[in-house]
Amino acid sequence: GITKKVHYMINSANWLKTELFVDDAPVRLSSAVRDFYRELDFRTGELTRGYRFASPSGAEVAVEFRRLLSMDDPAGACQRVVLTALKGAPKIRLSLSIDFAIVHWGKFNFWKVAAAATHAGRTAMIGALPNGQRLFSGFRLKTSRPVAESEFRKEKELGRTLSFSLSE
Repeated sequence: GITKKVHYMINSANWLKTELFVDDAPVRLSSAVRDFYRELDFRTGELTRGYRFASPSGAEVAVEFRRLLSMDDPAGACQRVVLTALKGAPKIRLSLSIDFAIVHWGKFNFWKVAAAATHAGRTAMIGALPNGQRLFSGFRLKTSRPVAESEFRKEKELGRTLSFSLSE
């Protein structure tokens, strides 16, 4: 037979978009990264990923991401980012956002932003597809110490940037 309709799944929003800069150098998985590891705890479901990053300025930072998706509440998830200065006193810029600019099959983006807002440390967006389906994505930031925080907006992205310094 010949199909009359084609169905496929559209890429969702990137609800964990994270960009890290150490002394204004972007942290990418490259030759500047050492001791990379990734672990999945089958008992708790927590995914841990970490590495050491050496910036061009000579600072060295241990980076660790811990992510957990709730098995009881499908809408519940969290990410913890732990940064430790190993050498120097680097300036850190950490941007966390919701990104609806995800490209499907390398060239299409079907999402339109229906609503976007930040309030009292919370960030939320609603994306809409041409067929009327909607997706809500939101997050709340908590930090272990006071940091400079600012909001940023792009056409299909909304987030917060944290700026602070680390010390050995």
